[in-house]
Amino acid sequence: MIQNIAIIGAGISGLSAARNLVEGNNIILFDKSRGVGGRMSTRYSEAYEFDHGAQYFTAKDKRFKALLSSKISEDVIANCHQCGEPCDEHVNCDNEACHLLFIQCKSCQEKMNTCCSNACKEIAALPFEVQKELRKGKGNSNKIFKKGRSEVLTFKK
Repeated sequence: MIQNIAIIGAGISGLSAARNLVEGNNIILFDKSRGVGGRMSTRYSEAYEFDHGAQYFTAKDKRFKALLSSKISEDVIANCHQCGEPCDEHVNCDNEACHLLFIQCKSCQEKMNTCCSNACKEIAALPFEVQKELRKGKGNSNKIFKKGRSEVLTFKK
């Protein structure tokens, strides 16, 4: 039975809900803005365009990571930040103290255990309690989440 479903808000949550409910249902999205994206949207003018709102977010849950990395088209729009091969799969570094969001191909994911550097790979391989001890007393700055400031990614743009 086809149901009519109204979703209020076309931000990341509303779009995710619509995507999960669309099969076999009539979905209507309502948003106060002219376009979709909510805090993740882009503003345009004649002179420039810019993204505003959430500059980054950290995906820790495997289900959320899978949703974020799913393809929306067959076009490849980027390159692996580690080897330079065409790739458009975003991953978060598996080191709990890093979680850098970057583009990594399947080959580098296997080679690096979904880590952004050899240092992170070594830390991620340690037992959780040891990792926790290493993080004690160290605050996270926004530097670790910005690939533009990361010194470990070779092919970033």
